[in-house]
Amino acid sequence: MRGAPTAQDAFAASHAPRRHSFRAPTIPVRNIKELALWKAAAIAPSGSWYIKTGSGMADTLHVASQKAAYTLADNGTYLSQRATLALVPLVLDAKDLLNIYHVIVVKPLPGHISNQPAAEAFAAFVTSPDGQRLIAAYGTERFGRPLFIADAGKGD
Repeated sequence: MRGAPTAQDAFAASHAPRRHSFRAPTIPVRNIKELALWKAAAIAPSGSWYIKTGSGMADTLHVASQKAAYTLADNGTYLSQRATLALVPLVLDAKDLLNIYHVIVVKPLPGHISNQPAAEAFAAFVTSPDGQRLIAAYGTERFGRPLFIADAGKGD
């Protein structure tokens, strides 16, 4: 399973031996992504092999490590915990793991305190070449690889 071309392939392979899989249901975006991957692999995540930890991602990684099990984790949380884990990533940088973040300036609500000019300046900075360089390099010095992929202007 290591080196599987997609997360969907890894999910399907992880289910075959019926090893435990742990889920951190407290993180809505990751929960949605994980359930979509199970669906794409044509596997219903249920039964004694599929365990919801009720914890955050770091705690879920530690439980999966202690049980020699699987879990879906974001790169940043894994890298920040890896020194204390007996886990190695099975799939990295697969297209179906891409999790795009957006910066959106919302219209201020009448009667509420807001700082639209600062919000617009922030959005302009993070999507600028300088902001994208910072995002692309973030984490490299500490973890040996960036935590994010700069993709402003590339579309979904």
